[in-house]
Amino acid sequence: MTDRDASRILIRSDIHERTWAGQYMNKDDPHITIASKNPQQELRGTHTTSHGYTQGTEKYKYNVIRASSDHREKPDHLMNRENKPFWPKNLYEEPKREPQPAPQANEEPKK
Repeated sequence: MTDRDASRILIRSDIHERTWAGQYMNKDDPHITIASKNPQQELRGTHTTSHGYTQGTEKYKYNVIRASSDHREKPDHLMNRENKPFWPKNLYEEPKREPQPAPQANEEPKK
């Protein structure tokens, strides 16, 4: 991570070997992509992106973590190439649960 004051971290990918640079997809060393924000960025609704580089596509031992090639602070509402926000609004919402009927007499509650 590139910000020691990070208060939120979003893991945006599994290990991959490609990186977008402008309009072009380029080969890169194996890495994960994470987004992070500190308390000031939470108030502004922005985040920064970093790459955690690994020793291979099957290894989760990160030997270098550095800012991505486009390490500028970005607004959370920006959309990626798949038309999904880089930092989803509902990331911290509780999942909706269906109400469970009350157990009947002599019946075990459902879990």
